This record gives sequence, C-alpha cells and structure tokens, in this order.
Amino acid sequence: MISYFVLRTAPQREFRATNEFIRRGYQAFCPIETKWEQRVKTKGRTRGRRYPMFIRYAFLGCEDIYAAWTEMRSDPDVHPKLIQGVGPLGFSGVPYRLTPSEVASLMSMSTKAIPYGRAPNPHKAHLAVSAGQTAVIVEGPLAGLKGHVSKVAGKNATVMVEMFASMQEVQIPVAKLEADLAKTPISADELQRAV
Repeated sequence: MISYFVLRTAPQREFRATNEFIRRGYQAFCPIETKWEQRVKTKGRTRGRRYPMFIRYAFLGCEDIYAAWTEMRSDPDVHPKLIQGVGPLGFSGVPYRLTPSEVASLMSMSTKAIPYGRAPNPHKAHLAVSAGQTAVIVEGPLAGLKGHVSKVAGKNATVMVEMFASMQEVQIPVAKLEADLAKTPISADELQRAV
C-alpha cells in the first residue's frame, strides 16, 4: 500500500526532486503557490509565478521511503546538489507518514493563491488588486487596514479606508496592497452610506 512521506529537499530543488521521483515511477507532488507580481518592463501588467508552498519540502508516495531514497542517492545520473544533505522527515528516526486527509488537503491547496503576509514562504510577490475590490495594506504605517479600492492608476491606487471614525481616501502604492480574498467587494450603496 502506498503511503505519502515528507521529503526535505536541497534549497530551490523542490520541483526537480519531485520530477526526478515521478520520472522513476513514484507518486510525488510539490504543492504550488501562485503569486502575482507586477512587471516593470510591460507597463505594470501582472503575471503569475509558481513557487513551492513549502520551501525545501516535497511529498513522496511509495511503499518504502528508504528504498526509494536509496535508489535515487545511488544513481550516478542524479546531480549531487539535488540529494546533498536531504532526506525523509521524521521523528526519532521514524519517517512521518501523512494521513490520507492530510494528503488530500495539501493537494487541494496546491495552485491556490495565498496572501504573502500569511503565506508559509517569504517570496515578496502579492495578489494583484483592481478597482472595486477589497484590499489589505501590507506595508507601511497603515499595514493591516482593509479598504475598498476605488481607482488604480499606474503604480498607485486610491483606497477608501476607515480612519478617525470616518471613511478617508488614501493614495497607496499598488505594491503595498494585496487583494483580500476573504471579503467580498463593498457595493456602491454601502460606500455612499459610509461617506
């Protein structure tokens, strides 16, 4: 019976290790996090970049983790940097075996966007914002406040934020904003009532 194990990989080799195990006929996956970043050369257009959700970890499905790992380590065609200082993760010398619900949860999270302020990895990309969305300010003196994005012009956005017991219009660089996935956009009627 196949079980999934946590595998520590070499730095920035999560995808390569996963692909190497898949090439050898094992079931392996690396949960992917899509982050959006603005490109300067293309006039502020955004593009999605794929990052491993858990830095230096991949997940391997096999019957015997030690046999799979020994097979890969003993292969002369595998680049030494791919297997240097890595191996199965466990406690007291026993590899940790993931439960089926943990595997299903990890697979369902893969390719979802996670706001970088709460993400397990530190890449400084952000979820793009557009007019009409609710956004979270992630940097600066207003960090943590949520507001309604009323306009995006170039590298700046106009955001309605509640300060001093009323709604205030604030200009904030887009790079310091992140779309708030947990909240639905504020309707125009609600915004007018607040102002």
